[in-house]
Amino acid sequence: MKDLTSLPRDFILSLNEGMKEIPEFSELANISGELLADWIEGISYLDLANKYYDGNIEKTVKNIENAIYPFPWGCHSLIVHLKMIVEEDSIPALLWNLPAFVYHGVPELAAVYASRYIRSRICY
Repeated sequence: MKDLTSLPRDFILSLNEGMKEIPEFSELANISGELLADWIEGISYLDLANKYYDGNIEKTVKNIENAIYPFPWGCHSLIVHLKMIVEEDSIPALLWNLPAFVYHGVPELAAVYASRYIRSRICY
C-alpha cells in the first residue's frame, strides 16, 4: 500500500461494510458503499443524485453528510488501533489521511493535501 496514491475502491467498500456492523456507525447502514466510493472518487452531487436517488439532490447531500462524519471518525479509530500494533512510521500516508479522503470527497492523496490547504486559507 506504500506505493498507492489513491484508495482502491474495494478497500472503501470493505471498510464501509465492516463499519455498518458497529452500532456507533448505524447511519452508514443507510448508505451504499458504492455511493461512498463514488463520492470519494469525486463524482458530482448531480451525478450521484441521478445514479442513486432518482435525481433528488437534497437526499443525496443529506446522505453524504450523514456519512462524512461517522465514517472518518471510524477511520481515525482504525488508525489509532493500528498504531498500537505497528510502528507509526510504517503506516502509509494513504492510511493516515483516510478520514480526509471521505470528508473532502476526493480520490487522491494530492487532492487531500490541496483540499486541506484551500480550506486552511479560506477558514483562517
